[in-house]
Amino acid sequence: MENPIEEIVTQQVLTVAKAVEDKLDDEIAALDRLDMDDMEVLREKRLQQMKKMAEKRRRWISLAHGDYSDRE
Repeated sequence: MENPIEEIVTQQVLTVAKAVEDKLDDEIAALDRLDMDDMEVLREKRLQQMKKMAEKRRRWISLAHGDYSDRE
């Protein structure tokens, strides 16, 4: 017979794993329902996010963000 605490932990892990699996299944089903227009909207949204991030990086570089030099 297993330790009661071990049984409880095992059951909790299985419960969490089932919840994560159900969430992933729902996300996959939602992606399967997308049509070409939906895909284009997602593509455009992602493109705008990437452009915004590229602009932030350019600004950070212009401000020497993340750059370091030795002081003597």
